[in-house]
Amino acid sequence: MERFPTARPSLAHAAALHDQCRGLSQGELYDALLSGFDYISRSWPLADVQADISDPVTMTLCRSIIDAGRAADGELPLLPSQSPTESVTAVLRGDYDERATETGKRYFVRRRGTRWLLLLNATGTPIESWVKFLADTEHDYKIILADSPSGGTFGGGLQWYEGVQTDAATLATILRAENVSAADVVAWCNGARIAIELAHEYPDYVRSLVVSTPMLRGIDGVAPNPSPFERELKPLLDGVSRSEDLAPVFAKAIAQQSLSPDWTRLTNDSSARAQALFAMPAACFAAGLIEPLVHASSLSILARRVASDEALPTHVALSALSVPMMTILGDSDRIVNNALTRNALARWCRNVSCATVYGAGHYVHDLQYQYFRLALDSFYRGYAGPAPSARQPVVQLGREVTMQPREELGAIP
Repeated sequence: MERFPTARPSLAHAAALHDQCRGLSQGELYDALLSGFDYISRSWPLADVQADISDPVTMTLCRSIIDAGRAADGELPLLPSQSPTESVTAVLRGDYDERATETGKRYFVRRRGTRWLLLLNATGTPIESWVKFLADTEHDYKIILADSPSGGTFGGGLQWYEGVQTDAATLATILRAENVSAADVVAWCNGARIAIELAHEYPDYVRSLVVSTPMLRGIDGVAPNPSPFERELKPLLDGVSRSEDLAPVFAKAIAQQSLSPDWTRLTNDSSARAQALFAMPAACFAAGLIEPLVHASSLSILARRVASDEALPTHVALSALSVPMMTILGDSDRIVNNALTRNALARWCRNVSCATVYGAGHYVHDLQYQYFRLALDSFYRGYAGPAPSARQPVVQLGREVTMQPREELGAIP
């Protein structure tokens, strides 16, 4: 906590957020924020000064306090955060049935729930970061979880190459085997490419599409605009594509890098320091999330996979989609570029709900799970768009949206 000294809010914070609170004067909101910070101070020591309005940590806490108050008053269906006590393997063993297609492709089906939901993880990433959703007994989703298309469902890494079209065909086979007439599809990161292909090529099996922090770089008609992660990774993948002999060298170098930011370089920049914090994954999952990059064979397959993903005419698939669609973003994501995502969806899709969580990175489904559930649950109530909140504003994007927000005016975080 010493790296993030947080102070109590000022009247300026209440003024900036007053439009988020119906029925409260600015003074009443300020008192409520102070009360919330008094509660926070029981576990997080606060500096004995008023925070600057530009401090993102204080502003995120203020937004969270407002949402908590609305939830307590029954105005916002925001659930308290809970962490499962079992590992993801124990959850799947205890609450899911393991099955396989005729060709041997393994998948898991949740025993409880009535609403079919197909879950697509990021290719090559361990499934463990989804344990909260998989273990949650409070929702009614009958989850289908397929094995990672390139292996590594539990340990991570890519063990063989399969293209997006093959992955989508496998998922259609699974849905057909389960007699699913139509499922809601939820995909994370590069799993979004597979989900979009599935909805495009097998539309009868897809009822709606939700892509959480999707990786959409390379789509036609949209400037590349890479994220910091993509900018650092691209020359390595390009090098491996030219010569696989470089894969062991690059994989070893990546494995030796620190999983934490260099905080000393951010000492005098509170905004950059906060964004670096918000971008981090849970410490217990950090090592697994880079598994696709730290083994030579996996890195070689990833280089081939990224190149084939970006060569796909994904814009054609997006343009043809007619199912309800939502994207969930984290405002401090360093893995994907949110501006690219919004531009791609606005350019090619008909109408997409876009929920952006303040104080979040690439892992909204884990670290901001209660907001992930808020967006998901409210979106499925008629597909009119998820419930907005102080910490999770919602906008509409797409060709059929007449008034799209402009980032340069600050309409989207």
